[in-house]
Amino acid sequence: MTSLSSKIDVTQSINSIGELVKTATIASGRRLEAVTTIAISKNHTVERVQWALEAGQRVFGENRVQEAIDKWPFLKEKFEDIELHLVGSLQGNKVARALEVFNSIHTIDRIKLARSIARVMDKNDCRPKCFIQINTGEEPQKGGVLPLEADKL
Repeated sequence: MTSLSSKIDVTQSINSIGELVKTATIASGRRLEAVTTIAISKNHTVERVQWALEAGQRVFGENRVQEAIDKWPFLKEKFEDIELHLVGSLQGNKVARALEVFNSIHTIDRIKLARSIARVMDKNDCRPKCFIQINTGEEPQKGGVLPLEADKL
């Protein structure tokens, strides 16, 4: 597939998904601004992500801190209104780097990690959105704090 046809495919996909989300949002009686589509950009090249940006997508998710550090600084310079979410598990030794690049952390699943994030947030005076990941199905192969331990976290 040529680069141009790939770019067209990305643009069409972004637009089609946007229309589907808009239709579903209206049908559910929700306000359009109450719903955010997060495009997962893991394992995609800077070029492909740039095509999505050019098509209007501004909110992205990555699951690896290092991949985000390698990919996003250039793109954030070119497109200032990007919002980047960490949607993968976060190791304690990567908290400081993660808070340098991500606007939201979706996978807080243990007290030690939450404390580490809080320390770095205070030290760097940054306040990304943080979400607690709860393993509602209590499935051992999946991440997240167990429901009975969620209040404690």
